[in-house]
Amino acid sequence: MATKQSLLITTTANRADVSDFPTLTGFAVDETTPDGTSTRYLVKTSDDSATWQAYDASSSAWKDVETQDITASSVMNEGMSKTALEAVPASAMTERRCMR
Repeated sequence: MATKQSLLITTTANRADVSDFPTLTGFAVDETTPDGTSTRYLVKTSDDSATWQAYDASSSAWKDVETQDITASSVMNEGMSKTALEAVPASAMTERRCMR
């Protein structure tokens, strides 16, 4: 069977604006993926000059992904799984203003 990929980048209308939240303590992802499929995530602050990032649990830091002109393939290779995204600690959220 052929591999199929799609890329969804949020827009201003549907990104998660957390600027009014007193604290951001983590992510909760509700996803349904058919058997044999997977979803990956990258995040970016609302700053237009911000870079796409993934959380590196081994260094406890957000890291820029190598491919900034993202594609479905690059997100699948460099993005975080649901489990990894949900495991980002609250302490790593302090500078995140708006995730997309």
